[in-house]
Parts: sequence; C-alpha cells; structure tokens
Amino acid sequence: MSLKTLRSLKTLRNRMKKIHLIIVLVCSLLVGCGGKGPQRPTYKSGQAPEEDSAALALMEMNQRMAKEADQALLRYVEAQDEQFALMAISNAWMRIAEHGDSDSPSPKEDELWRMHVRTKDLRGRLLLDEEREYRIGRNELPICAEIHCNEWHHGDHIILLAPWYAAYGMHGNDAVPPYTNVIIDIEIK
Repeated sequence: MSLKTLRSLKTLRNRMKKIHLIIVLVCSLLVGCGGKGPQRPTYKSGQAPEEDSAALALMEMNQRMAKEADQALLRYVEAQDEQFALMAISNAWMRIAEHGDSDSPSPKEDELWRMHVRTKDLRGRLLLDEEREYRIGRNELPICAEIHCNEWHHGDHIILLAPWYAAYGMHGNDAVPPYTNVIIDIEIK
C-alpha cells in the first residue's frame, strides 16, 4: 500500500470515529437516561397556580356549598311570616323590623356607630351578642352588614339572613363556626 492510501485510510478511520461519537451522543440525547426529564419550577402549593388541583377542588367545594347555602336560606325565608327582600349584591335577605329616623344621616366610611348585633344560626341558637361601637368600613361587621349599612339610619332595627360567604365566611370567628348561615339582628342606637 502506498503512503497516500494509508493516509486516506487513517483519515477515513478518524472521520468514522467522529461520526460514531456524534451518533452515540445524538442517540443518548434522544433516548435520555431514563429520568423524568427537566424538573418543573417549584411553587408554594407544589404546582403552578393554574394547575393547583387542591385550590381548584376547594373552590369547587365552596361554590357547591354556596349554592346549598342560598337554597337553605330561600327555604328558610319561604317558611317565615315576615317579608324579606333579597339583596342582590350580597345574596343576603333583609327585613327592616323597625324604622328609625329616616331624616338622620346614614353611616359614612370610618364613622363610629353604636349597634347591638345578635347573631344566631338558622335553628335560633345564639352565637354572638354584643352592643358596642362599630367603625364603618373596617370589617368589624359581618360582610353583608358592611355592604348594606349605608342604607340604614339611627333607630333602625334590621334583620339579615345571610349565607356563610356573606356573613363570617368559611373560617367563621371565635363565636360563629365556619360555613354557618346566620340570622343577624342589628339595632342601630
């Protein structure tokens, strides 16, 4: 064999080694090492917000429970002798048991108003009974009362039938258990 042929064979062998190496590298990248692949970013909940199945399940459960609360309150209202008006903003039912001074101003944001608030469950069991000054707009009153209090006046006696989500929420408070539909009896002093 000539020197030229030997050099060609050596060059061909080097090229074959490079091609073989490239083929092995490409195959290993395509096949991988059997792992799961790249890791997703970690979120506090363990999954991306749009994929958070626990949060989705809780939201669906709360929506179902809210519908059940609305139905329970409707049945309760229908069984009453007194007329209640559905307040569309909060889904609470309201009745003014006694009108006060309609010429007096309604509560304004950040004002202190003395009120007697009695909260009962739908069976009539007293959960909360307090008379004190409430600062309007500071979430000191149940949600539905905060929403509608700008329609009230001194001396009014209001009865609200509120679903849990418009009263004390899914957490409740020290006196009101979570997810409790309530009767809120408010006298404005």
